[in-house]
Amino acid sequence: MSVYTENMSLYDNLQERGISRWDFAPPLYRLLWKMNIKIPPPVFSGQFSLVMFQSIMFFIIISIGVSIVTDNLIYLNIKRLAILILTSILYGAFVGDYFNRMKKRYNLSQ
Repeated sequence: MSVYTENMSLYDNLQERGISRWDFAPPLYRLLWKMNIKIPPPVFSGQFSLVMFQSIMFFIIISIGVSIVTDNLIYLNIKRLAILILTSILYGAFVGDYFNRMKKRYNLSQ
């Protein structure tokens, strides 16, 4: 059984609790599952690993976007790098808090 099928069958079991598909399996997670990368759904991830994963993914995506928009793929000054790191950490913290609240609301354990 593929990672995607395994996790989506877990979602089918939790669907009656009221968890939406987008909260259980955001698009990035579904993409990684289809690539057969074994990563737990965000509602079952630990706080630290969730914050780190979300922060790193946000940093990568936003860095690529900023580099394309500014037409400067190589040059990255210290201010831009500091702002990207700070916003990535804040984004990861907010997303981690969101999923922790969801765990408590639906009474899910890790």
